Amino acid sequence: MPKDLANATVNGLMETENRKWDEDILVDLFNDRDRDLIKQIPLSSQYTGKDNWYWIFDGNGDFTVRSTYRQIHGEQTREDRKFWMRLWGIKLPGKMLNFIWRACINVLPTKTALANKNVEVVKACSWCHVCNEDAVHALITCCFAREMWNLVGLQRVVPVSDRYNVLQILKDAFNSSTTEQCVQIGLMCWSLWIRRNTWIWDRKAMSTFGVNAMALNLFQDWQRAQEDGPGSKKRPQL
Repeated sequence: MPKDLANATVNGLMETENRKWDEDILVDLFNDRDRDLIKQIPLSSQYTGKDNWYWIFDGNGDFTVRSTYRQIHGEQTREDRKFWMRLWGIKLPGKMLNFIWRACINVLPTKTALANKNVEVVKACSWCHVCNEDAVHALITCCFAREMWNLVGLQRVVPVSDRYNVLQILKDAFNSSTTEQCVQIGLMCWSLWIRRNTWIWDRKAMSTFGVNAMALNLFQDWQRAQEDGPGSKKRPQL
């Protein structure tokens, strides 16, 4: 590029009065391919002759964190928005809702996730030793998890499947569940993860009945704390 063009701006390639590209300048500076590509770019009827920053992922051209997040993670579907609204609306402790959110976006520190980050771990599930442990296995498909879902009567609402991720499984489950069932699903996911950590770090085994009792006790303690607070309202029972 010639030195005198080092600081040139795009409007130097245009006939600003006529709202079109300057053919002579394009011929001087670009090859046939690049000229054709440039001429395919439409010029705004509101062009003022001055270059401006424009963020193409926002309708107004303004850069926003929200538009960047959506660009990176993909635009949410109506089904996604419905699920997230329902999740954040159920009456569970914030740490449980945060856990479910982390499971849905696949950032739980499972053995597979750690191995993918070059942490030296054995990826096999520490309980069944049959499958590699990812979020779906830990919460849905492990033999202990299946027993838990059967015990609380949600095996049909939360089907055993390793073909989907946690987000898709819970979206389908929430879509066909009552509010009380959604609360119970959240409780079970949280309690299964607590049981998993207790087994891995302390080597303390818990029965399915013990895990279910722990979940109910945690939830009831939280309910009582909410009811005792100022201006609190009665919470739905399981």
